[in-house]
Amino acid sequence: MLTLIQSATKYIQNSEDENPTFEGYLRKHHVFVKNTINNNSSLTFEDAWNEYCKACRKCKVTLVKGKAKVAWKELIAGKIKNTTGTITTGLKRSFDTMNIRSNLNSFVPTAHEAEDFIFKDYNVSKALKDFSAASLAIFQSDNGAKLNFTADLPRWLALHSVIRLSKHLDATMTESFDSSRLEALRLHIRSNEFSKPARLSSALKIEVMDYLAEFEDNKNSKELKRKLQALALKNDGAVARVLETLVSLLSKMTNKSGPVGEKTVESLLDAVCGSIFKITDDHDPHKFDNVLFAGPHPLQRRRPDYVVEVGSIDPIINLVGEVKPFPSSSSGLSLGTYRLGVFSVALIEKHRLKSILAFQAKGLEVTFYLCLYKQGIYFMSEVERITLPSTYSDFCSFGVFLDTLYNISVLYEGHCVQQQQQQQQQQQTNLFDYATLKEMYHLSSSKSANTLSSAGMLASSSLSSRQQ
Repeated sequence: MLTLIQSATKYIQNSEDENPTFEGYLRKHHVFVKNTINNNSSLTFEDAWNEYCKACRKCKVTLVKGKAKVAWKELIAGKIKNTTGTITTGLKRSFDTMNIRSNLNSFVPTAHEAEDFIFKDYNVSKALKDFSAASLAIFQSDNGAKLNFTADLPRWLALHSVIRLSKHLDATMTESFDSSRLEALRLHIRSNEFSKPARLSSALKIEVMDYLAEFEDNKNSKELKRKLQALALKNDGAVARVLETLVSLLSKMTNKSGPVGEKTVESLLDAVCGSIFKITDDHDPHKFDNVLFAGPHPLQRRRPDYVVEVGSIDPIINLVGEVKPFPSSSSGLSLGTYRLGVFSVALIEKHRLKSILAFQAKGLEVTFYLCLYKQGIYFMSEVERITLPSTYSDFCSFGVFLDTLYNISVLYEGHCVQQQQQQQQQQQTNLFDYATLKEMYHLSSSKSANTLSSAGMLASSSLSSRQQ
């Protein structure tokens, strides 16, 4: 009896096309394929594709899928006899698996043309390249069978030339990186690339802390608001923005304690972002309900939860934010961190930014990263953390974050700006298809893409577009 590989080989050898397609084979030999699967119910779409690939290699022709999914659905899926009548669900899983493997095998991380980044005799560029190559090899061999996205987060960032520098190094990175060197590098970047953390004057902090102490005693929020507003009017720049942030937050406080929902967190972030990042009238901090990149693009139909847009005509985006409720799954939080990384890479390149600020909120805890490109590497460096208040009692203790808010605002104003064209690298980073990544790890959908319009969106790969 003729086998699938023999049938495919015969089709390729007799084809008049220079590069015969898998779609063409299915359309011409669908009866044979159906009969073969009916005789072997465990045979899947992926198996048929693998046999066709073997035939192509044997005949030394290029692998071309064509519209294989369409042909399979039209001529084979739903017409295969078995105990349930169809194997459509199995076919869908097989097709998805095939596309994951295909996208993984075809993905080539960008080798940025730059001198190696060496920090105190430690070749960071080489460590990143080794880690990236090893990571891709793991993904291509395992094909997502037993993968954990939280553990794999550093690998996916590395495949996009991103190194996340945080106080706690991801365990996975110790395979290729010297943890003590990276911690020293994080501190070096924080103090040298971004300058030493900015701090408010002692006199101002004492005055604000006195106001908060008085409020804790008298509970008069209107009086506190008047004092903070008057103090804000006496100052300007980042100092005034910090004080305005306190005023905005005060209006969001309640006496209700207990778990804080996602909508409350978003309301608090509105108060912070609307003041601390409102550098000029051209700066527009807001929740984002648009698309960053029209298709075809690996990030098509994806958007961050928060942005700051600058300018009214052809605005740039120099801040992105992701919000998750508490508690959230570790994979969901890791996916948010990954999104910040790839959004930052794409926006730095699109808008020729010197740096971009990114924040991730996990309930009331907010972590801020400043991302910059340096000698072929995108450093996603943690700069500050704050815990937002939700009650009047919490607000009385929020004074400990005055310097943090001030430093964040100063960093954003000074570093998240456009560069001259000649100062920015020309090479764009290859981004792995986001929909494929989520399919690979079976990550659940989130709210952030459900409201997006699909107008103008095109598929960026052979994988079917899926809303986040």
